[in-house]
Amino acid sequence: MARAYEGSETPVYPQIEFETCQYATKSTVAKTSKFSVVDQGLKKNQLVEERNRVRKENARERAKEKRQENAAKKKLEKATQPTTKKPTDSRPITQYFQKSQRPR
Repeated sequence: MARAYEGSETPVYPQIEFETCQYATKSTVAKTSKFSVVDQGLKKNQLVEERNRVRKENARERAKEKRQENAAKKKLEKATQPTTKKPTDSRPITQYFQKSQRPR
């Protein structure tokens, strides 16, 4: 925006005129800018909240996919494992409960 006028070496910046007062204060700058400072803060907060919400949703989806993958892996492992039965004891059950052989 700086223009050098004929014959002057230094750039000349255009003067900003304010309707309400001679000197620029923070409030007049905020009123004349495209968005007020408060609006800019609110918009930034909304953007941050939106970004955080999207991150949480993506994290939920990834966790859900991970759980499904882990469940599928477990199912596959169970299906591929050979079913091993415990060796059965062929002795009759009465043998376990025999009377003691002590003399009376």
